[in-house]
Amino acid sequence: DDFREAVRAADLQQPRTCTFVSALSGYEVYKEVEDVEYWVRHVSEAINFTDAMASAASIGVDTFLEVGPKPLLTAMGKRCLTTGDYQWLTSMSAPAAVPGAPLPSVEDMTTVLQGGLPPLRYQRQPFPWCQPLPRMVRSRGLEGSEAFFEVPLSDDLLAIASGQKAHGKVLVPAGVFLEMAMEGARKCLGSGAQLSSVRVCGPLILPEGADLQDGHVSLRLSVIDKARFELRSQGPQ
Repeated sequence: DDFREAVRAADLQQPRTCTFVSALSGYEVYKEVEDVEYWVRHVSEAINFTDAMASAASIGVDTFLEVGPKPLLTAMGKRCLTTGDYQWLTSMSAPAAVPGAPLPSVEDMTTVLQGGLPPLRYQRQPFPWCQPLPRMVRSRGLEGSEAFFEVPLSDDLLAIASGQKAHGKVLVPAGVFLEMAMEGARKCLGSGAQLSSVRVCGPLILPEGADLQDGHVSLRLSVIDKARFELRSQGPQ
């Protein structure tokens, strides 16, 4: 009853930007997560972890991240998915599991008992889950088996890229290329598309003194045969 009251006080909402696979049922759930009794069942019934892992793998999940100080669930997951190429990631390791790491001091433990926190090697910062808005990809056309997007670079990108320099030249960050690729893939292939590999043939150097508002530099993203993409740049010359 205490747990039920604690859950009832929480703001339960259905996931809007990701697929939620339940360890309780072993398959995808939607509005169920807004039901208090659904969460109460987690402490009163057995979970179905094996089927949940299989369901996640069946919808294309190939990377598993465990949030916690000990890699217990990743170890269990490896036993459930014995075939296939998966990435298993743990968010952090317990200090005692790191060879040579110092144990908490008496002063640290006293601070904890008094309601404070000991010195930590990381800082916790919340990041709200936000729906990304298209920005890099704006116009679309078709040429044979290619779907292409023309994207003029703007001055705000120059402000971001100004910190990316090599030999005094301003380079467009590779993250811009990946963001364009992901947006183009979502528009052509839907949200289930996955990026398997990227090869950067050369850096994109912004012309010195160019006014990007005049469209001196533009990028063209081509999604070819719904299987691969190419990104090309065009300058004033």
